[in-house]
Amino acid sequence: MITIRKCENLKCLFPITLAHGDIPELYRLELENITQLEQVFGGEDMGEDEEKVIHLPQLSNLVLSKLPNLVSFSPAGYHFVFPSLVKLEVTYCPDITTRFSVDSENSVHAKTQASQSVDEIIVEESTTAQETAWPIGSDINWRSEGGVECSIQ
Repeated sequence: MITIRKCENLKCLFPITLAHGDIPELYRLELENITQLEQVFGGEDMGEDEEKVIHLPQLSNLVLSKLPNLVSFSPAGYHFVFPSLVKLEVTYCPDITTRFSVDSENSVHAKTQASQSVDEIIVEESTTAQETAWPIGSDINWRSEGGVECSIQ
């Protein structure tokens, strides 16, 4: 479990290399009031045509709250999958560009892509009818406890 609150100077929590297998046991990540945080997992963006999928199989709670400078969960080209997530809260993160979604099996996804136009995002959303995707930058309060409960604010 990792909980960080009211930290002034942290810009990046983990290097992206740590996500490649060094933290599979992480079951709770709560980040609140970290005014300078720009990325949770930081590092180089993947190439435009590449995508790296990273599973955090034990993560059950993810809270990102009051992070005014958070740009992304990870560098562009990384796709995180959280198959055990039961709570997702992303609030007061106005600049975040990571797209969060839930698939038909209730696995939560966090995907950061290189810059896209609005037309490309609309096409992408329409091709994934089996999942629930929240608009980029919106507040998310989602819980899965037997049934899916979602709210967008």
